[in-house]
Amino acid sequence: MLGDLTMARRHGHAPLPPDSSFPRRPSHESFGKGHAPARGLLATVLAAVKGVLQTTVCTIRRPKESCSSLRRFYKQFKGGATRLWADGRVAWRHRKLDERDRCRLLDWRTARIARRAPWEVLHVLWLVFNPMPPPLGFFCIAAAYRWPRMLLSPQFHEPEQKARFARDDDRQRAEARAMLRGGQLASALVAASLCVNDEAALRAQFRGPLAWSRFDARDRAALLMLADPAPRCCPCSVLSSRRLAARAAELREDDQLLRPALLSLKSAELHACAAERALVVDAAGDAALRMALERWLDMRARVGAAPDHAPFVLALLADAGGG
Repeated sequence: MLGDLTMARRHGHAPLPPDSSFPRRPSHESFGKGHAPARGLLATVLAAVKGVLQTTVCTIRRPKESCSSLRRFYKQFKGGATRLWADGRVAWRHRKLDERDRCRLLDWRTARIARRAPWEVLHVLWLVFNPMPPPLGFFCIAAAYRWPRMLLSPQFHEPEQKARFARDDDRQRAEARAMLRGGQLASALVAASLCVNDEAALRAQFRGPLAWSRFDARDRAALLMLADPAPRCCPCSVLSSRRLAARAAELREDDQLLRPALLSLKSAELHACAAERALVVDAAGDAALRMALERWLDMRARVGAAPDHAPFVLALLADAGGG
């Protein structure tokens, strides 16, 4: 240490910190929270700026120690960009097809990609075409990997992150179910669960006790959490209603192609379909997931042209009535 201090004084700079004090890049466990921290916005921005500056300085001063973490993040970014580019090409190839043509000409997987890829490309366009020069461009990358759920598309998520996001969604959906079943519409949900096999009675429930006007602000927020528990930057009521309508329209198209594809879906795809419809499947295995999805599709067909909130209320009825 004395020799380091002597050489530093001769050259006019302080010695480099030891390896134990070298500020390292945060791991994926710290990046994968998805939600913003509870502290103030200014403190969060200042902490992000400080971390990026420390990472930039230490990368320049100790490039060998920083190469391993940078290669890992570059590999993740490259893999996500490759998958997004492939999905974008599929969407571009079928860009002229509307909802009816996609249901008539495409299979379930291709129609799903063609429907979602354009929005996913727009979601990360600010990161792919980063206008800020280095090292300022690291701010965008650090923000994206600090809040990957809000700022990155699913193509950039690693398997561990996807599993963690799925667990978070299940926990929030469970809270939303408890809130709806314990609210003012508890008796209406119980009564509707007794007539899930009666088409006329089920439709009458959504025109009466389970109409959208009967849901108060608390129940509407819980229903939106049941439909889409992903964190949102602006959870205002107007955008929440539009997001619920968008999710209902997406499920309406997806349901038309799901039944013919049920036997060919993989286990991960079955879990994703059940999660998107807020279904709770107690039994394990792909057969139980297929049976739950078939039962939900039958209920969806009985409701017919229902309001936007009906598909997610059906998930509560399916849990209570069992089809």
